[in-house]
Amino acid sequence: MPILYGEVNRTYIESVLNELLDGEFHSSIRKKLLIEDLTYDTEYTPFKLIGGYPEEKTQASCLPPHEGETLVRKVIFFTESIGIAINHYFGRVPQSPMFNEIVNIYIKFVVIHELVHVQQFKNGLTMEKYNSSTYDDSEEEEEANKKAEELLTSEGSFQREVAKFIIENKSVYNDDVGELHNIYIQQFQVHNS
Repeated sequence: MPILYGEVNRTYIESVLNELLDGEFHSSIRKKLLIEDLTYDTEYTPFKLIGGYPEEKTQASCLPPHEGETLVRKVIFFTESIGIAINHYFGRVPQSPMFNEIVNIYIKFVVIHELVHVQQFKNGLTMEKYNSSTYDDSEEEEEANKKAEELLTSEGSFQREVAKFIIENKSVYNDDVGELHNIYIQQFQVHNS
């Protein structure tokens, strides 16, 4: 019997985002980041467009405040870009409940990361400061990644291991799948049949 490798599409990603953003997860993260008092819209679109062309690497973005304001107006999730990243980094994981959990963790990471940016703007970050460094050298991006990793790893060892792959932009290979599977079985008390 052939192995069906995990693959996710933007429709599924949007359904997970709806569940996360409309539920307890979003509320609890807002509380932990002290941004409960803020209101912002959320939107899904396939890609960020630059000069009319899709930019596949950007997975989410805060719509910056108007000049003279410090609060984010909208958080946009680029669902096709999220799917491309998941399929690239975790494409060797067979379609399974474990793969679905990885997808949930990945999307939670993206949501937390972006909400940290909402918090940063609330705390006085300006677009000028944010744009003063490259993405890879940005203190704000590093802080958002660390906070997302911290909040996810508090959920368990499987989440910690998946977060490591996300932070390092590292693809899962066959040996990694076996290790992840063992951790998944231990954490979720899954029995092999």
